[in-house]
Amino acid sequence: MQNDAIQWILESAPPSSSIYELSVRILYLDFSAIHTTYVSIINILHDLAAHPHFQAPLRREINTVLAAHGGVWSKAAFDQMKKLDSTVRESQRLHPVTTATMMRRAQRPVTLADGTTLPVGQWVVAPAWAHNRASHGVEYDAFRHEDSRSRTGADISFWMGRQACPGRFFAQMELKILLAWVLVNYDFGFDDGDGSILQGKGQGRPRNRFFSFSCLPDVGRKMVLRKKSVEED
Repeated sequence: MQNDAIQWILESAPPSSSIYELSVRILYLDFSAIHTTYVSIINILHDLAAHPHFQAPLRREINTVLAAHGGVWSKAAFDQMKKLDSTVRESQRLHPVTTATMMRRAQRPVTLADGTTLPVGQWVVAPAWAHNRASHGVEYDAFRHEDSRSRTGADISFWMGRQACPGRFFAQMELKILLAWVLVNYDFGFDDGDGSILQGKGQGRPRNRFFSFSCLPDVGRKMVLRKKSVEED
């Protein structure tokens, strides 16, 4: 018996579940895991392309830590990459995959502390977009969280408390590995129109688009990735 997500779904599903129902559960998990990573890594690359001065310090940190760990891309190594961790968190703070989180539907009448009454069936959400930006403003600073590895109170992209996303640590590690690989192996930036990396002015970040609660990057803005030579940092 496999100890994996498919087996967990099979075990937790009602005994009467059909093959179709089990397939829908698996597809829902796939969708939740894949599109969020895709959206997040594009947002991170857009931020670093718009603020290229952060790229060199990130590369130095990654190469220094990897050298200290014998070149092994391990969890222990990534735990020491504070700038990398901060960069991922800052993009998620400013550009959360969903603008509202912790969605709940009242199962019974609920009276809040300020006297507001929620009737049965009322939906409530936490405004992640507004909350995240209120905590540290709207200016991008990739290394803002370098000295603080805790998300407490500042970022609710992954929800909070008992309802926090159970896959958040896996997702964060996945994003850091992806970003580190791109930084170590490529120079990148926005396309200047002839296939070269845009330099100097005009590197403004493309505006995100919104669909319902979803915050989506502008995939129409072209980027250039140039393979780094062995001699380069």
